[in-house]
Amino acid sequence: MSSTAGLSVISSEDAMNQITAVSEVAVDSTNAVPDEQTPPLRLVAKDTMELRVSAITMASFSEFSTTQATTTSTSSTATPDLIPALTGKLLFCREEEETILFRAYRRVQQVGQSSSDSKINGEKKANNNSNSCTQLVMIHGRTGVGKTSLAFSLRETVLGDGGYFVSGKFDQYQGPKPQHNAFSTAFAQFCFQVLERGDAVKQNIRQRILDNVGSQGKVLTRVIPELVQILGDQEPEQDDTAEGDRALSSEASNMFKYLFRLFVQAISSPDRPIVLLLDDVHWADESSLDLLWSLVNDSPIKGVLFLCTLRDETDTLLIEKQLTCLSRSVECTKIHLDAFTDESVNKILSKMLNTPEDKTRELTTTVSQQTKGNIFFVIEFLRTLKEKQLLQYNKDTGQWWWDIEEISIEFDGVRDLLEQRLQYLSAETLELLKVAACLGSKVNEEPLGHFTKMPILRLLVEASDRGLLVFNHSSSSFEFSHDGIKDVVYNTISPSERDKFHYQLGRRLWKAYPAEDLFNNNIIYVIVGQLMLGKSQINDTREKSAVAKLCLQSGIRAMKQSSFSTAFTFLMQGIELLGLRGWHDEYDLCLGLHNFAAEVAYCTANFDAVFSLVNKVFENTKAFTDTLQAQATNVYALGGSGRMEEALESGLSVLKQLGVKFPEKLRLSDVGNGLRKTVKLLKGRSMESLLRLPSLNDSKTVAVMHMLNLLFVYAFFSKIELAPFLGFKMVEITVNNGICAVSCVGFGIYAMLLCGAGNDIDEAYRYGKLAMAMLDRSSSRAWLCRVSAAYYGCVYGWKRPVQECIEPLRNAFRIGIECGDIEFAMVNANIIFWNQLNYASLSELDQEIASVTDRMKFYGQETNLKVIIPYWQFLNNLMGKARDDPKLLIGDVYDETTMDVDYIPTVSSWNYYHRMVLSYMVGDYDQAFTESQGCEVLISHPLGAVDTVSLIFFVAMTNLAKASRARKKTQKYIAKAVKYLKYISHVAKHCPLNFLGQQFLLEAELCVLRGDHFSVLAKYTSAVAVLREAGMLMPTALANERAGRYFLSVGNKEIGHPFLMEAVRLYTEWGSLLKLNCLVAEFGGMVDF
Repeated sequence: MSSTAGLSVISSEDAMNQITAVSEVAVDSTNAVPDEQTPPLRLVAKDTMELRVSAITMASFSEFSTTQATTTSTSSTATPDLIPALTGKLLFCREEEETILFRAYRRVQQVGQSSSDSKINGEKKANNNSNSCTQLVMIHGRTGVGKTSLAFSLRETVLGDGGYFVSGKFDQYQGPKPQHNAFSTAFAQFCFQVLERGDAVKQNIRQRILDNVGSQGKVLTRVIPELVQILGDQEPEQDDTAEGDRALSSEASNMFKYLFRLFVQAISSPDRPIVLLLDDVHWADESSLDLLWSLVNDSPIKGVLFLCTLRDETDTLLIEKQLTCLSRSVECTKIHLDAFTDESVNKILSKMLNTPEDKTRELTTTVSQQTKGNIFFVIEFLRTLKEKQLLQYNKDTGQWWWDIEEISIEFDGVRDLLEQRLQYLSAETLELLKVAACLGSKVNEEPLGHFTKMPILRLLVEASDRGLLVFNHSSSSFEFSHDGIKDVVYNTISPSERDKFHYQLGRRLWKAYPAEDLFNNNIIYVIVGQLMLGKSQINDTREKSAVAKLCLQSGIRAMKQSSFSTAFTFLMQGIELLGLRGWHDEYDLCLGLHNFAAEVAYCTANFDAVFSLVNKVFENTKAFTDTLQAQATNVYALGGSGRMEEALESGLSVLKQLGVKFPEKLRLSDVGNGLRKTVKLLKGRSMESLLRLPSLNDSKTVAVMHMLNLLFVYAFFSKIELAPFLGFKMVEITVNNGICAVSCVGFGIYAMLLCGAGNDIDEAYRYGKLAMAMLDRSSSRAWLCRVSAAYYGCVYGWKRPVQECIEPLRNAFRIGIECGDIEFAMVNANIIFWNQLNYASLSELDQEIASVTDRMKFYGQETNLKVIIPYWQFLNNLMGKARDDPKLLIGDVYDETTMDVDYIPTVSSWNYYHRMVLSYMVGDYDQAFTESQGCEVLISHPLGAVDTVSLIFFVAMTNLAKASRARKKTQKYIAKAVKYLKYISHVAKHCPLNFLGQQFLLEAELCVLRGDHFSVLAKYTSAVAVLREAGMLMPTALANERAGRYFLSVGNKEIGHPFLMEAVRLYTEWGSLLKLNCLVAEFGGMVDF
């Protein structure tokens, strides 16, 4: 028998004409309706809403079910009721695999070990995999072995436990689409299940989601429209994309993933577990895998079982590798399904036919030979036997019968069987299925309705009765019952006609929808996807331009939905359609396609594509101003790929062409001149008058401002002498031209400079508040992270208690993640860590940093990692976790001998500070003094930050220790300490709570060195009192230690011992095992833990 026996393959044009011109004639009942005397192909369940007939095994059981019992009034014997025996046991001979899967599910219901809260983002870190309340299961095997059926065997149990079982499927034949479509489908089912459980459950879920995502619910409802039924209509998203700086929005993908994780955190828990089945993950796009990675790797998500099915026939090595690497945060289980053995096939046939196993062995031999034990093939083979009446049900005997000698069907795989079955369909139904196969596994009635004049439900039911479609109650739609069926249907379209078929399908849908409806339910993706699959048919120049415009609209739409890979595909297809003459014939359209494609390529870290696209813009644009968007994207891409010096050079070149120049050679000593000029510019201008400046509307000048803002980061790390002048220029442009969105950043930088180079704390505080007021004026949160880092990270603490800065910085961290400003979100986190050294316990800081550095790695924040990891190792050393020498930054977190941080000078300088403090803490004062020389460069840093005072304090303490041990030139060391003491005394006048304690401690040490024993006790006591009041844990411990040491050294144990014991208590509370071990080694039994 031919593989296409009786099945005609018609041209795409004829197919389209035929399917839309069908009359209202009823479908031929001999083809469309099963024989009345044969049990119909439907499965009767106790609760039809609990029925999910997406598994081939279930569909096969249904064919031999007992629904005929109600229609056999003329029969003396009803069909045996097989369903009770099958319900809850839909698979045979998979008991071991089902047990493994069931155990994985039970593990997500277990409560993991307690873990500490993260103060930065409220997250919890699982201690180990075995106690994780999240599990990952990968089920793989060849097509038709029952992977999906095995996964669905959990559904009844999950729902019975009050949990949620949801599923989404990745498709092969759909063209570009929103990458998160499988997740959207799955969580739409979640919404339906919530609504079914009543208003109380709905309100509870609603509140938990809103508590987690706040005002950002619109981001979720855009991807999961059904969520509106739970959350209600959401306020339009606040436009946090800053004018002129489109590349900032490129991190919207991170924002979406972050919010999606918060969403899943809110709806899941071990007592209401979620089983998320992602079917056919081998077809998943990179963006969907990335989202899956972020969900599985998010330790606060508890009570979720991720089920992934993969085909053996496809190249799944990379995907399996990606999924396996997720097991760091969750337990990963692999289940491989092989074809059934002859014995298993016999058990299946015996159950299905309600016939003893010894009676079915002969039939099993034939079936196994033909199907090789593939359950999908087994089912289709039996369907074929039944349709050819080689397997019949005898109502008189109540049994199935067959003649083995007459069963001589041979076939070449499942394709042959399915193609034979397609012959029984009406022509109209077959043509409708072809259209559906082009659109994916889910059969959406709404677009299909544009391809037939017949009642569409009648055609779909006909296909369902033949076992080709199943009805999904969760989504209230039909689906292909198996990918193999969809593939065979699609392959009935002649290969030579497929391009035309897709093209005509896309054109027909395009004409069917008004322009304003194209974005409803993302139908535009379907249209463009089909047109792209048939792009060889697009030859007319005007049509190419029209489709390219549609590609641009689709690309922008996909980009806003964080579907960057899809957006890139659409945009590149538009560029290809316009061809080489696009720049001549459709200049604006071509420019838009290239600009957005470059930005989307940056979002996916496809830097080669970015540079190729922006170079084409540079080569073909008519005016330099037309390149500005591409120029900004280019600078971002250079910086994002670690080429900060090139990014800075490129940005400076752009500024030069826009009329803004900087001297090629700048020195830190030049900062004073720049500062004086800016002070003069602002003289006589009140804060109110600056806030009332007009808005800056000139696009060229706005572009300058955004480029200056962008370059500041790269200058800060690679050319610090330039960074202040970028801030000065932003202030100058604002004063002379008006306020734009990033003016607030410019004044924030200026406030930092007043703290450092300007040494004018009062003015710095005023301009810092002005920067925050300008931010409020812009009504955009896009720059909150940057202004907060300047104001709360560098300025606020000079006037107000440092601890008051922590919550605003945490808020900036959260807002930065939401807005996509990941880089400065992490900067704010790092500032918190630095500021908390004196206040928080080391173990608490260690856990917080561990949580946030995981996120930095996830977002590729290499520069922020290079800044914080040496500090993290410093904390580990203090906790007694150094590898060998506690004075060196060598341990499990960081090894200063192998990690290169020289290209970030400030990091190298702070490493000197770390080693200085460690050396001082262990009593190696000579080494501490040596290290202090390397970090003194930070004291003259033009951008003043509060943590500089801690550095100055320890440099002064180290110099005093050096003076006490030096045999000559002691005055040199004392003079330097006195110099720094005067500075601390000056800043203490602005905020005594932050700095007065260090001042008193330095004065006490100076009294000891000068022999002023009369004043020592008062100074030490004052230092301890002020530091305790300020809540400074480490400095208070140090003050007690230094006082104890002094009084013990002069023989006054009565005063010295209580000081020393209080130091031990505070060091214990701080968590410094290094310091405690040193005290025990030095004082022995005098100290008591």
